[in-house]
Amino acid sequence: MQREDNYLYYDILTEFKKLTSLPVLVNTSFNAHEEPIINTPKEAFQSLLDDRIDFLIFEDFLVLPKKVANSL
Repeated sequence: MQREDNYLYYDILTEFKKLTSLPVLVNTSFNAHEEPIINTPKEAFQSLLDDRIDFLIFEDFLVLPKKVANSL
C-alpha cells in the first residue's frame, strides 16, 4: 500500500507501527453474535449494561460498569 492509495488509513497504520513496533492492526466489528454492528454511543452503552463487553473508551474517558468501578 502507498500513502496515495488511502492517506488516512496509511497514516494510522504507520503511526501504530511507530508506537507499538507491530506491523499490523486488526479491526474487528463491535457487535454481539447475530446482532447488527453497534453504530451509536447509546448502543455501545447498552452493550456495557448487558455485560457483553468489559469497558468502553470514548475519546479520553474509560467507562466501566458500576460493579467494576465500585471494586476499585
